[in-house]
Amino acid sequence: MELSLFKRELIELAQRKRTYGLRCLVWLVFFVVFLFAYIDLTTPASNMLQMLGRGNQITEALFITLILTIYVLNPIMACTAITSEKEKQTLGLLIVSKLTPTSIVVEKIASRMLPLLSLLLVSAPLFAVAYLFGGVTFMHTLIGLFILFSTILQVTTVAVFCSALFESGIAAFWGTYVLLGLLYFTLPMMHEFHLTRVDFGV
Repeated sequence: MELSLFKRELIELAQRKRTYGLRCLVWLVFFVVFLFAYIDLTTPASNMLQMLGRGNQITEALFITLILTIYVLNPIMACTAITSEKEKQTLGLLIVSKLTPTSIVVEKIASRMLPLLSLLLVSAPLFAVAYLFGGVTFMHTLIGLFILFSTILQVTTVAVFCSALFESGIAAFWGTYVLLGLLYFTLPMMHEFHLTRVDFGV
């Protein structure tokens, strides 16, 4: 597997200043959130023993920050995956190349997921610090990371789908949020109006 399109996508993303600007901004915000959560945890404690068992507070702050980051940043980075090919008029060349439609979509999704997955790698030591404080199990941390990975996959897939559906990146960007809103709220609303028998446990 040469993954030529995947390599080309990574090279193009690496040449954009916006990519590094967004990453630095996200990492800065992430560090500030962790710092405030750590200060909030250590301030009322007079000694180290009083801090034990409260690592779930840091874990919760990190998890919420990562989820919000994924929903804000991922559509921005993924909504131009295919619309950029349309604007540069290179989509036809990809279609007639040796790449299959499936490989084009998969490599596009993988290239847009990688920056967010690198954010998970950066956050792993911070989750480890929270784990050392106690109050959260190793299994809970793994489940949280799996949920974050699944969220990245879902948002990226929806964004690439909208990128293939619309002609411009702006339309694909807003279409991503509209489609995600429909996915998340349609069934609960149908249940609330007694249009479905699905039980959500509420």
